[in-house]
Amino acid sequence: METTVRPPSPYDLEGKMHKFYFNDPDTTVLTSPSGRYQIIKKVATKEDVRHVRMRSLMAGNTEYAGFKAGTYTVLKDTQRGDIVMSDTNMEISTNSQFMRNANGRVLIGGFGLGVTLMYLQEHNTKVEEIIVVEKSKEIIDWVVPMLPIDKDLVRVIHGDIFEYVPEGKYDTIWFDIWNATSPDNHPEMKKLHRKFARRLNRDNPNAFMTSWRKEEVYKMAAAERNYGYYY
Repeated sequence: METTVRPPSPYDLEGKMHKFYFNDPDTTVLTSPSGRYQIIKKVATKEDVRHVRMRSLMAGNTEYAGFKAGTYTVLKDTQRGDIVMSDTNMEISTNSQFMRNANGRVLIGGFGLGVTLMYLQEHNTKVEEIIVVEKSKEIIDWVVPMLPIDKDLVRVIHGDIFEYVPEGKYDTIWFDIWNATSPDNHPEMKKLHRKFARRLNRDNPNAFMTSWRKEEVYKMAAAERNYGYYY
């Protein structure tokens, strides 16, 4: 029996794009106490931008259309070789709907660089409270103190979002614990959405719960389930 080889997906290019459009060598700004995480400043030149925009369009997506030359901040997990989060246009655009529509009492799974958190704190006046659950204590102890977090508005809790015991109801629930988009994220998303479904404030007509790139992940999972591969 032949094994179906999964063809490349435009979403699989994310990690490659991150590395591709940033010049080497890296300029490491900070390294975490254990050495696992690095905050790196990366420079994207006009030539980098031209290449990544073309590559993105050829892959069938437009999320890098707004990508511009400049210096960006990246949080890298050196143990896994992954980029955890960055402040690039792709990160902002794929979080933008959540950042604009978040309201009331907000629960966030995953801290990263705190990009979405700081946007909510500084620009979204509809938000009343923000609770962030982060699995890595090192991220909390290392990254959180660097940011001007409003402690009257924000609580960052050390814990695994899958094991976290919810506190009351939430008006907005957002899960962003994945470093890349893949159908492999689908089971975890389903599990989280089932777990927190009853914790969404149904009395608020603007309440919502979703995950980073949920629609794309569900489509990819369906394609893989139905056809054995995805695009």
